[in-house]
Amino acid sequence: MWFVMGQLQHDADIDVVTFDYVAGEVMRGVIYIPVNDDLHAFAPHVALVGPGLPVPDQPLPFALPPGMGAVVEHSTNTKTYFDIFTQINFYPRAMVEAVAPVSGRY
Repeated sequence: MWFVMGQLQHDADIDVVTFDYVAGEVMRGVIYIPVNDDLHAFAPHVALVGPGLPVPDQPLPFALPPGMGAVVEHSTNTKTYFDIFTQINFYPRAMVEAVAPVSGRY
């Protein structure tokens, strides 16, 4: 899946996007931050929320809907990735990956 989020203005800002998956499909999300001295320390979290996922072991900045769980990943990567198509350097940050346990909206 590919999507572009808007600009996060505050620490508590959250961007949300939804996708429908069939049980057994691999779900993957990663954040790419454009290389910029001001963004080098920007380290957002990524949460994959949906039915059949485990209850997270940490508090989230939003309430999970009933029957939903979440897989949360933190940004720890500081290497640089060069995208040959856009000719832009990015910092790959948090990447989350899971297999859809049940069909539904995530």
